[in-house]
Amino acid sequence: MSTRDTVSTSVATTEDSARLLASYGELMDSQALAAFFKFGSDRSFRRSAVKGALPVGVFRIPGRRGWFARTSGL
Repeated sequence: MSTRDTVSTSVATTEDSARLLASYGELMDSQALAAFFKFGSDRSFRRSAVKGALPVGVFRIPGRRGWFARTSGL
């Protein structure tokens, strides 16, 4: 991979992060994460979250339902 490829990849990642931040704010909830990772059902997403099989770190927030992830981590 050349330097040019690396730069264009990082720019796309920055643009994607900015778009996600504008759409969801600092945190994405379970529904948004399931849609982003294209899970077929909520149950399959929850199972992956419990197993720790998602490509990002997810966590729970006391007093709120579901799983969450920081938008900047995607």
